Amino acid sequence: MLYGDSQNILWNLKLLFDVMFLKDGHFKNVQRNDTVRSIDISKLVRDPSSDHYFMGVSGAQVWQSPFQEWVYESGITLNNAPFISGLAEPIRASGIWVNGTFFAQSAGVSGNLFNIDYINGRVIFTGAGLPSNLIVQAEYAYKFYRIDFVDRFSREDIRYHSETELKDNPFSNGNASYPSGGFAIGTIPAIFLECDEDDAEPYELGNRSQIIDQPIICHVYAYSSLERDVAMDLIRTRRDIHMPMVDFNYAPFPLSGLVSTISPVYIPYQTLLENVQYQGNNVISKHFTIESIKGKPQESLGKLERGVVRIETKIWNIAPMGRIGQNPYI
Repeated sequence: MLYGDSQNILWNLKLLFDVMFLKDGHFKNVQRNDTVRSIDISKLVRDPSSDHYFMGVSGAQVWQSPFQEWVYESGITLNNAPFISGLAEPIRASGIWVNGTFFAQSAGVSGNLFNIDYINGRVIFTGAGLPSNLIVQAEYAYKFYRIDFVDRFSREDIRYHSETELKDNPFSNGNASYPSGGFAIGTIPAIFLECDEDDAEPYELGNRSQIIDQPIICHVYAYSSLERDVAMDLIRTRRDIHMPMVDFNYAPFPLSGLVSTISPVYIPYQTLLENVQYQGNNVISKHFTIESIKGKPQESLGKLERGVVRIETKIWNIAPMGRIGQNPYI
């Protein structure tokens, strides 16, 4: 599949937002035996209802955590600001504990191989799996905000989530029912990205290159007006930035496979911005600028608060030469 400007700008903004929210401390580390309302949130439970979602995988076995959107990003350093700089960096899960013994994903458990599904916050065995009476735990960090695309967005599912007492959030309702990767709508708060109507303008006289004007709409959903406003304010701080645009025709995606585990050729977004080479090609082909950002709260939907942010971007067809220095904005 070839990725044009619209898909590349969406992916660049998603990865940028993922990193900037993490650098501002919008995550929670979970260590073994941590509890919320007497629930061990490091414990994974069997989720047989999701086993059959892995078509073609014989004997798939799912162990689910209470939270989705585990942090997979490496190299996250927190911003040097009060109340943030002293926090521990996010834990990137690398394996599981079974009855108190650690097993790395790379080794499996006594010959049983498993993958960490970072998007859905779970572990999936692709072989015989484990007896359900074992104590399985993981140390991980989960994101407070999900950054996703509008094709994952369903207003009907959002309304159902809101009207059933925010069912998958132990912090809000004490419900011990863990989210299912097969049925859950995903984590909220969430920011859904979509392209609006685009336009183009000539770059210069005699040059066939164009500057693409590509507005991006961010739909913000949150449990409270505070969470909504925090997200909208953080997005607004990116006005007037000038960024290299990673071209995913040449760069690898961070997660891969049926179970959204870390790609074997994973390159952190911050490193991609330095215009490294992958398979002999530089990964930056263009630049983009954020010309303006406007946000507006919207009428609440059930128990959820909403807002919309419009980002005006320009995509410049300028291919850089050599290495690009570390960008100061993420």
